[in-house]
Amino acid sequence: MIEQNDEKKEFLERIVIKNGPRISIIPVEDVHYLEAQDDYVMIYSSEGKFLKQKTMKFFNEHLDPKDFLRVHRSYIVSVKNIKKIELLEKETYQVILQDKTAVPVSKTGYEKLKEILS
Repeated sequence: MIEQNDEKKEFLERIVIKNGPRISIIPVEDVHYLEAQDDYVMIYSSEGKFLKQKTMKFFNEHLDPKDFLRVHRSYIVSVKNIKKIELLEKETYQVILQDKTAVPVSKTGYEKLKEILS
């Protein structure tokens, strides 16, 4: 007998960041991209940048894949913030975000990008 899992996966709606006595709450729709920094992740948003003690794997699993895409082992980008994809050299790409930030794209990331944007 095969058991079906009807449980819908819950994705993050906000990211809470403690910085000393201050606590910042960032709605995920305000996140532009995330960058790996050892055991932390730097979150770049319209509010600024914030360091969170979580892994890229955590965010990769907890951000909605229709809104966020891991384009490189060190970067997850908000799909709505992608302005264009540029070819740098043979099979080397980068995405340019709305704020003109350039983020490297791996070969696998490029395949995922093509899939989600087509």
